[in-house]
Amino acid sequence: MRKEVQSAVFSFLECGIPENGVARVRCPGCGHDFFVAFSCRTRVVCPSCTTRRSLLFGEKVREIVHPLNHRHLSFTIPKLLRAYLRRNRRLGKLLLRSAWQAWQEYLCKRLQLRAGMSGGIFCLQTHGSLFNFHPHVHALVLPGLVREGRFHELKGCSATAVAVSFRSRFLNALQKQEVLDSDMVERLMSWDHNSGFNVHAGKPINGADGEAIERQARYMSRAPLSIERIHYHADDHSVTVDGGKSHAGSRNWSVPEFFALLAAHTPCRYESLVTYYGVYSSSHRGKCMRENREERVEETVVEAVPATSASQHPSSWAKWIRKIYEIDPLTCSECGEPMRIIAFITDSHEVAKILEHIGEQTSRAPPLMPTDPVPSSCDLGDTNFQYPEVPWYPDPPALDL
Repeated sequence: MRKEVQSAVFSFLECGIPENGVARVRCPGCGHDFFVAFSCRTRVVCPSCTTRRSLLFGEKVREIVHPLNHRHLSFTIPKLLRAYLRRNRRLGKLLLRSAWQAWQEYLCKRLQLRAGMSGGIFCLQTHGSLFNFHPHVHALVLPGLVREGRFHELKGCSATAVAVSFRSRFLNALQKQEVLDSDMVERLMSWDHNSGFNVHAGKPINGADGEAIERQARYMSRAPLSIERIHYHADDHSVTVDGGKSHAGSRNWSVPEFFALLAAHTPCRYESLVTYYGVYSSSHRGKCMRENREERVEETVVEAVPATSASQHPSSWAKWIRKIYEIDPLTCSECGEPMRIIAFITDSHEVAKILEHIGEQTSRAPPLMPTDPVPSSCDLGDTNFQYPEVPWYPDPPALDL
């Protein structure tokens, strides 16, 4: 198992445990207080922290998109190629880049503008509705090209034409990386119906509608699982995953299969699952900001702004809770006055004393090391003893090749 997977799982086991550190929130008026445990901030493994990242991503997308029409595109690949992306997560960059190049090429051909530039925010997802390994791309794109400050919009979209270009570019990229040979590429190109390469184009979304843009961005970066959809059966050591609203039915996995899929969905360190292209790229946005700043230098008026303390700014965790549950946790339930954070406690012994004093039970994560005794057949003093070889990345039964 990769080190990133072990680190993410162990961090998730410590997430929300009060003994690992808490923040004390108190009301200045009546003295009512409570404690908030620290989070792990891991991706994919922790549903709560992943949802928080999704909310943050939705707000960012809402701020940077232009008030123009957008489209939601989804790019999928055949089952034959999914195993390659599972073995090598670096191929996900090729999948994102191929999807963007296919969309840019399609717009240039339809609008007949070679010097124009579109824009898109592309998200890589590896999970399906039933937690199966299903790498695909969700994109929020501009259905047109920007040229010399003007937006040339394309009415309508042919998903089949985009899929043809997407298939060609992705297969060529895999061939250059020596993942596929020329015979395999020719066989996949000869299949009908784009050989499993599909593109779905959604209805236009108004960029000025911030709620719709943020809702779409949260869907593109949603967490792969939620606690409510997972059910563990201790009798046969299996895990049942419900499909939720988007997918009827459920899927049953054994515990090793479930952890193998969890390892496959966990990204590597510093791996980016979101890429900005075109007018939404960081370089282009930075260039526009510098040009606007230079134009406003002469018109800028410096005004004295009174300094504000850090306590006057809303806390991030309270902001997400208020956004999801529509409840302000920093409003005192006793007197209705605003509350504020007064201390951070990181000593586990002090936290245990406080929880014992106020009558709340603390919780501990499961042990990180196995507690099973060593089998008697294994003689640790024997220098000739060899542990059985275990593959670092087990194959899932869901890949029916």
